[in-house]
Amino acid sequence: MSPKTLLVPLVVLFAVYSPSSHALFGEFFKYRGGMESKLSDFKDTINSEDFSTSECQDLVSVAVERFNDHEFDSDEIKELLKDTQIIQKVYRVRQEMLTKFKEWHRLDNSYRDTACADEIRKMNDELRWVEDYLGAHLHERRGKSDKKLQPTFSGIYPNLLTPNGKKFNYKKDILDGDILVTKGNFFFSGALAKIGKIDTRFSHQGILHRRDGDIYAAEAHPEIGSTIRKIELMNNNDKNVRTMVLRFSDSAIAAKAGNHGYSLVKDGVLDEHGKRVNIPYDFWMDYSETDYIFCSELVSHSFHVATEGETYFPTYRTNIELTKSDFAKNLGIQNADAIHPGDIEFDYRVETVAEWRDYSRIMDNLIKDELLGMLYHWMEKKDYFLDTSAKAAFHENVTFKLRPLPLFSSLLHDFFPTHMPKEYVGTIVTLRSAGQPLYTRLAEENEETFREKGRFMQRREMQVYLEKLRRKDHQRWLKWRALKKNPRRYRESLRRNQHLPWFHSQFHPPTK
Repeated sequence: MSPKTLLVPLVVLFAVYSPSSHALFGEFFKYRGGMESKLSDFKDTINSEDFSTSECQDLVSVAVERFNDHEFDSDEIKELLKDTQIIQKVYRVRQEMLTKFKEWHRLDNSYRDTACADEIRKMNDELRWVEDYLGAHLHERRGKSDKKLQPTFSGIYPNLLTPNGKKFNYKKDILDGDILVTKGNFFFSGALAKIGKIDTRFSHQGILHRRDGDIYAAEAHPEIGSTIRKIELMNNNDKNVRTMVLRFSDSAIAAKAGNHGYSLVKDGVLDEHGKRVNIPYDFWMDYSETDYIFCSELVSHSFHVATEGETYFPTYRTNIELTKSDFAKNLGIQNADAIHPGDIEFDYRVETVAEWRDYSRIMDNLIKDELLGMLYHWMEKKDYFLDTSAKAAFHENVTFKLRPLPLFSSLLHDFFPTHMPKEYVGTIVTLRSAGQPLYTRLAEENEETFREKGRFMQRREMQVYLEKLRRKDHQRWLKWRALKKNPRRYRESLRRNQHLPWFHSQFHPPTK
């Protein structure tokens, strides 16, 4: 009998005589067929007796793999969207999973399982991606082509979802101390959201406070440091594509935290001239001090003070990606882990109140997410690095030095704060410049795919297409570098715009 023939009975015997493997063995035969079937199977899994702290990692990892492998076609998307509540159903399954995960922590405050938490985070991302992807198609199906800014919490189903299906009116339903987690559609927002090894699809956080009939958000921004503004200004001006409202389990403590965050930011700090200014932004994401403060740190610190040191968010922190490159270092990040804005969604002390998305721009945001994911992947796996462009060099060496001068400080402060690290300026400018041509081509390919196949590109298709562009541009870059050895031919190539790489001149592997 051949080894291959022996394999099947051996696997069966292992499943029969190993009680701990029963649930996992069964999972491998589930999640087949369409998305609706996979969703139903996963719902059964998280509501079964097998779904426990000991089986969490194995059971959820199988589901992650099955959902990640799923390939939609236009017929399945049309069929799924016949169910007007399909996006709400996916959302509710995701919330059920998070509720189960948080219950384990509430029953045992000492319970910590990073491996399980990682799989929960991955599955949360898989399900949220399904919601986004189906929502983008629903938006197109309704004939909506308007890509203008939509104020946060506006629009009709499925823009705004709640775990219990109830309506949400932010003016009435937001409580003091509620936490706002958002994601902008800017390249920088995507860069921050993707910096962790597991994506959360959020880039900013703030704490809310009710005062004199208004709702204020206390936040920290790289451009201006900590600030307070009415929630309407945030909703209308920030161009967010997603916003989530979270609530701490104890309303009295939450109110104290909201008041502390508001007061801390409102009071600010004294500068060297004795003038009261905003608390500077913490580009280094150093949560061990509060002389400088970043957005997630502001929320965490507020609850830390409100509970007299008992609560410090989050339970599980983000592991920073890009350990081999200088990208994170150039952004000022010194720690191997960070308090990421999206981490708080998985903290057992908070519950989701509502989640909003602007589906007119969500597909564009998914494209940027995949692009940034591939840029990071090339940094890690192919040793790519950002070669500071002329534009970035100008900002680093000219703008950076002009900022302290009275004539320029007021003009440049909102873009380049005086304490912003020099490397930060060049890194962000170069990343955006290098990624723009790839983004343009990927967006065009996505539109072409929709015209030809009746559906948008999926993650794997985007990744394959971007890798194809990388290889092609790499060859152009090699030829371009070779041409530079012949000044006459190089000048002629520049004049005709031939053989010029799209992005490798700013983002490439090491040169020998």
